Amino acid sequence: MAVVPLGKTLVLGVVVLAGCGRAAGPPTYPVSGRVTYQGAPLERGTVLFVPETGPAAGATIAADGTFSLRAVAGKHQVGVSSVPEPPPGIEPMTYDAPPLIPPRYSRPHSSGLTAEVQAGRDNRVTFELE
Repeated sequence: MAVVPLGKTLVLGVVVLAGCGRAAGPPTYPVSGRVTYQGAPLERGTVLFVPETGPAAGATIAADGTFSLRAVAGKHQVGVSSVPEPPPGIEPMTYDAPPLIPPRYSRPHSSGLTAEVQAGRDNRVTFELE
């Protein structure tokens, strides 16, 4: 068994970790926004951006209706989903409750919601659901 001095082990670990960054792919850009439903902030849910080409991006909606994510540049179809929180003791994946917003918003390709993400821009969007 070879003995490797601690200094060389540390350097090797740093070299290995340096290659463990973000997966290669198209560049993404910050997007922030707010979702309201019937004039009030949507207090829970998810938002999904689906571009014409490239990977989709999603985020959780905060209690004040805001979200932030990183998405590829271009036009996106957007979906928003929101269901009530399950009662205590019920697993979220098994909780089958009606959505808090009309179900049509959850399908990005037919929700009617769109956004355009641009490189080097302040990509802020607001989705006002009725």
